[in-house]
Amino acid sequence: MATVFRIDGVELLTDEIWLVKLVLSEAEDKNLNDLIAHFKKEINETEHHLLTLGKFLYLIGDLNKAEKYYRLLFDHISSSALIFDNDYSHNNIIATLFNNLGLLYHVRENFQLALENYQNALEIYLLQEPLSPVSNATVYTNIGNALIDLGDYERAFEMYNTALELQLLYASLMENDSGLAQIYNNIAVCYRQNGQYDRSIENYEKSIDIKLKYFPPNHPSLGVTYSNLSDIYRTNADYDMALKYAQKALDIHMLTLPKDHIDLAKTYNAIATIYIDSGNPLKAKENYEKALEIVLNQIPRKHLLLTTIYNNIAHIYMDECRYELVIKYYKRALDEIEYPNTMSDAVIYNNLSEIYRRIGDYIEASINHKKALDIRIELYPSLDHPDLAQSYFHVQTREVYIVDDVNQLEAARVMTNENKLFTERNFHQTTTYQWTSDEDDRMIEGILHYPPGQIESKNLPLLVLMHGGPYAASINQFNIGGGLWAPLAATEGWLVLEPNYRGSTGYGDQFLDEIRYHPLTRPGRDILSGINRLIEDGIVDRNRVTIGGHSYGGFLTNWLITQTTQFNAALSGAGSIEQASLWGTMDLNSLIDYIWGGSPWNSSNAYIEESPIYQFAKVRTPTLIVTAEDDVRVPISQGYILERALRYLNVPVQLLIFPNEGHSMANNPWHRKIKVREELKWLRQYGHTAFVKT
Repeated sequence: MATVFRIDGVELLTDEIWLVKLVLSEAEDKNLNDLIAHFKKEINETEHHLLTLGKFLYLIGDLNKAEKYYRLLFDHISSSALIFDNDYSHNNIIATLFNNLGLLYHVRENFQLALENYQNALEIYLLQEPLSPVSNATVYTNIGNALIDLGDYERAFEMYNTALELQLLYASLMENDSGLAQIYNNIAVCYRQNGQYDRSIENYEKSIDIKLKYFPPNHPSLGVTYSNLSDIYRTNADYDMALKYAQKALDIHMLTLPKDHIDLAKTYNAIATIYIDSGNPLKAKENYEKALEIVLNQIPRKHLLLTTIYNNIAHIYMDECRYELVIKYYKRALDEIEYPNTMSDAVIYNNLSEIYRRIGDYIEASINHKKALDIRIELYPSLDHPDLAQSYFHVQTREVYIVDDVNQLEAARVMTNENKLFTERNFHQTTTYQWTSDEDDRMIEGILHYPPGQIESKNLPLLVLMHGGPYAASINQFNIGGGLWAPLAATEGWLVLEPNYRGSTGYGDQFLDEIRYHPLTRPGRDILSGINRLIEDGIVDRNRVTIGGHSYGGFLTNWLITQTTQFNAALSGAGSIEQASLWGTMDLNSLIDYIWGGSPWNSSNAYIEESPIYQFAKVRTPTLIVTAEDDVRVPISQGYILERALRYLNVPVQLLIFPNEGHSMANNPWHRKIKVREELKWLRQYGHTAFVKT
């Protein structure tokens, strides 16, 4: 029967004898015994015993004792004048010590010192004869990890690929290829940082497959990979999968790690963040408190995770509009940062500035925005990071433009150059576009967003992006927030038309009222007329036409795909498809009463004629549907009806449902980002070729 001991202390008695004090553990657990058996295989039995001991202390999270014994061994070898002699075994011990010290500093988030120790280890390993491919691959991987945390993703990716090449090259000489697991895990991190989430998940799954082949199912490294997968799914708003993998990680950590291990705190923090994003602040607080209890007992106290937890708790109080507590916890977060001028500082200063703006303290808001900007300039000297755009947007002086004719705003010329990062970029170009409606020769106007450098180009792919309302209007603006993403679509190569169809504001009361009794057919014909004019003028390629919109723009999208098969792809956001059921379930049925001309029983013809579902037989347009779980303006049931109709017709369709969101999707900024990302992916997939039903 296996016996388990707890290490109580280690002392050097003589040059050759170490005293290891052990305490018998009464607990016996098969899974724990399996794990210990694995570690016996994993650790080289020919290593110096103190090196082995240090590894175990590191694995259980006792970093201070691990460092103490590594230093003792370092001093012992140094005093024996054995460093850098021709003895392979001694040099190998020194290289391993450097690598393991790097791991300690890495866990403590002193990434620069970790990098220096890894590089010292690699320098020694590269001098060894014969070369050790496994050791070299391990150190290249660790160097990549440090570079990731220092923000140098390009060099990190190079290190990981070098490690992968070494592992694959010498795979036939190794007893197993378990070292590949960590490399795939780290390559996944790089893909994630670049926003390539599918590639990231693919590499995490490769890592898990290898680990399950060689490791027991409760190995701590599996817990790390499960945590990483959970975070990817959280980023993609797949909260069920995120919780599933976070719970797997927690189960492993609770089984194999001490109750005050920092990895447990990280997992509780991750679970809390999932609950925040999925709209369960009570469960989030519960898990943040568990994480906080562990981290506050750590020595030294300052820890990046503590900063993160305080920052996350502040977010909860922000949602509750308890701004004094928000400021209190943000400042606590700043106090816990051990190394100043990090990305964490910049984020917190940016968050503080937003709180001060909300409470009307614009001086403090400006001061904190400036602090965030200064840090980001230092962190991103190439000045090409999106966070810089956010900071400059709030800090820099606005540009002054001059125009000779107020009716020709597109001819405005910039007079100042306060924001060089903005004015020197090759942005999309915009112009107004006018046409007459085929219905009654009514003059209609819209905005054209050309791809950068293509203002005179012909035969461009078209995206018609329709505003909501209907009582609203598209204007020429650049906004880094919200759902106004026509400029972004233009930079992807699309000519974007934002039509101000009948019902839009700014063109007089009669223009507004002309949609009454014809709320979809009349503005829909205005839009179709504009598309035809663009094709006739040679500006648009008739074989690459797409359409989309949110809210009333989604209403129009659903109607327009019933009128023609010329659209290659459609983006239907929060749009209705059956108006009588909408009238009975939405929170603003008075608007429907007005523009449809009455209740469903008083204006039944209008409700039927202006409901796309009754004209759906010929629909052939691949459609991405976006809806929100808590939308009371256009309930989620409308999205379900639309999806079922398209599937019934065998037309490609995808339904995105965002949890804890209402009609405007304003609760979680990540959701808006995911929405636009998926819409652009849909356009890339279907927008350039016509769908042929088989």
